[in-house]
Amino acid sequence: MHVASFADAAGAPQKGEIRKIDTRVAYAKRVLSFIDPGQLKPLRIVANAGNGAAGPTFDAIAELMEASGAVLEITRVHQEPDGTFPNGIPNPLLPENHEATASVVREAGADLGVAWDGDFDRCFFFDEKGQFVPGEYIVGVLARAMLEREPGAVIVHDPRVVWNTQRIVGNLGGRAVVSRTGHALVKEKMRKVEAAYGGEMSAHHYFRDFMNCDSGMIPLVLVLDLLSRTGTSLSAEVSEMRERHPSSGEINFRVENWWQRFGPLFAAEIQKRRIEGMKSSRWRWHLDEIFVKINGDRHYLWRAVDHEGEVLESFVTKARDKKAALKFLKKAMRKHGRPEVIVTDRLRSYSAALKEIGSAERQNTGRWLNNRAGNSHLPFRRLERAMLRFRSMQSLQKFASIHASIYNLFNLERSLSSRPNFKLNRAAALAEWRCLGAT
Repeated sequence: MHVASFADAAGAPQKGEIRKIDTRVAYAKRVLSFIDPGQLKPLRIVANAGNGAAGPTFDAIAELMEASGAVLEITRVHQEPDGTFPNGIPNPLLPENHEATASVVREAGADLGVAWDGDFDRCFFFDEKGQFVPGEYIVGVLARAMLEREPGAVIVHDPRVVWNTQRIVGNLGGRAVVSRTGHALVKEKMRKVEAAYGGEMSAHHYFRDFMNCDSGMIPLVLVLDLLSRTGTSLSAEVSEMRERHPSSGEINFRVENWWQRFGPLFAAEIQKRRIEGMKSSRWRWHLDEIFVKINGDRHYLWRAVDHEGEVLESFVTKARDKKAALKFLKKAMRKHGRPEVIVTDRLRSYSAALKEIGSAERQNTGRWLNNRAGNSHLPFRRLERAMLRFRSMQSLQKFASIHASIYNLFNLERSLSSRPNFKLNRAAALAEWRCLGAT
């Protein structure tokens, strides 16, 4: 590390100097302050740095441990830092990366193996059989180590896998406190409750005496110390945890086109709740239709909007005739009942359809009366341009229906509300949205 110090601003009579300072030794000493290295029993270790940044730092720590009397037989794997990562991305959490460490543990007859990610803020353990030890069990192991070091301490853990950690902490007289996942949130919770240790199943481990920061080296020395003091193996330490609290680990998957999968569910639930809250059918409806291109062909998107701008129904057709208008009106009235007034443009298909269903007297036409429906199309048009048109009637119908329901939820008409009322309505809309996401 290079530090430049200057006596004063540019032009000062005394020149500055550049000093080279090696901070790695100080870092290694801080890591080892959590244990007494001289008390470690002889151990065989496999250390896989994954060609990341861990190698030189681990070497500095191992050198200090051996200088303090520790007898360690270390087999190093992918030790040299190499930003091209010739042996693959250093993410030991991936199952396909386990064997690189596990096979060496078995071949060397090691007591345990450890592998780090690229910046070594996470470390992952393998027992003496080469079996990967999931992070949720290591949280339990480290919770025990910290409580034996500091009886009655507070231990923070993330909310994904909790029973194992809570059982161990409770049995040892500590206090387990749950925190939301994420390093900023865990650190905040640790400071708030003055926790000695915080752990996540993702293999991030935080320590109060390390400025509440996560470390990929402190967990290793704590595990070595625990195994030395107890005389047990790592597999024995976690065997009861595995038996009592089986865990699938974190399962990640990608949902393609999530809006197509979940959008209709959200939209249907929003529409259901809003219809239930609008029992009166004495609305004024505004009906109109817009042209939409699908693969270069003209189609029609019919829309019914009430007097408050609520989009009640969207319907896609190839024609703009009486048959299409009739189908659209029947669909809307099945859901929402018959309004007192139906405002339309002068398209004759509307009057013919309304006459057939016995609602001709409800129709009202006028040059400016239907601005409400016209204005309601503007958000849809903006999204249509962003999506570069639609490829089928089905995708247009699905998108129009989903967009209408979500637009209704957040259509707060800012210009018609005072700022306090707008903020209250927005908070209510967001609360309802979060509720939908939670269910």
